[in-house]
Amino acid sequence: FTSEMVEGSNYIEGTVTESNNGITVIRVGTHSIKTLGEYRVNSRVGIVVRLEEILLSREMVRTSARNVIKAKVLEIKEESAAYMANVELWTESLHLRSKVTLEARNELALKEGDQIYAIFKATSTQVVREES
Repeated sequence: FTSEMVEGSNYIEGTVTESNNGITVIRVGTHSIKTLGEYRVNSRVGIVVRLEEILLSREMVRTSARNVIKAKVLEIKEESAAYMANVELWTESLHLRSKVTLEARNELALKEGDQIYAIFKATSTQVVREES
């Protein structure tokens, strides 16, 4: 698997494990990520998820979003001009970034080392490549 940061997005590579009824499941290390579309089982795909599409929560919540990943806050960087914060997250097999407002960061009382849930919809992902 590969998990990298690209300008404004997270780039994630994994292997398709299931594809039914317009939803594809991609295995990325120990995680399963759902995306829209039908792709060949066992093919390798690359997907992007924009930073703004990843919601953060301190608690597991019941939601329509298909992707909920428990992660650790690695680093928080403030972008004062935009009143935003970039939050870098880490699990044993996935590295993600999220962009939140400073207000949201303060309401969640986020700090480095915290356990957090990263949440995003299957519709928030975009497959950008597929290979056998």
